Amino acid sequence: MAKCSRCGASLGFFSTATFCDDCRVNIQAEQQRRQAAESENAQRAMAQYEAQRAEIVAGQAQSLRARIENGERIILYESVYLPVDSLIANEAMSEEFSISVLRQLGLDGWDVVAVIPRTIGVALTNTSFGSTSGETWGAGMGGNVAGVHLLLKREVSSQNNASDELLKWYSARNLDDFAA
Repeated sequence: MAKCSRCGASLGFFSTATFCDDCRVNIQAEQQRRQAAESENAQRAMAQYEAQRAEIVAGQAQSLRARIENGERIILYESVYLPVDSLIANEAMSEEFSISVLRQLGLDGWDVVAVIPRTIGVALTNTSFGSTSGETWGAGMGGNVAGVHLLLKREVSSQNNASDELLKWYSARNLDDFAA
């Protein structure tokens, strides 16, 4: 007769089970408790990570503020991607071209210092029919501008000040670069 491999209780003569019903329920409850504890530990670790990150960001923003107050000139750099209204094979790459985000950034003191196009290459092929039917390489790549990366610059100094919110945002956004 088969016995429960956990508690040794009889499982019956024809049973192929490894555990009795009570042990199976206990095992499932233990697994649920373990998963809940792991989830709680992961949430606690994430909260600790976020708190440490916020502390580092605040320190970096304070450091930038101190440098500005000491008369240093600081240059902030950022990039923005704008899709353009290109067509490839009569298919629109984006809905529309809009510079509304750029207008707002300009009002906030950001200057465009470079424009880098993002292109999509389209292989040129020749299609033939007859004794040599099929598609063959057409000896080139066509390119189409799908969008542009705009590199932005903003000078921050005692004459051209920035808010603490901007310095915190910039520090948080570039924290990995500052740590390197």
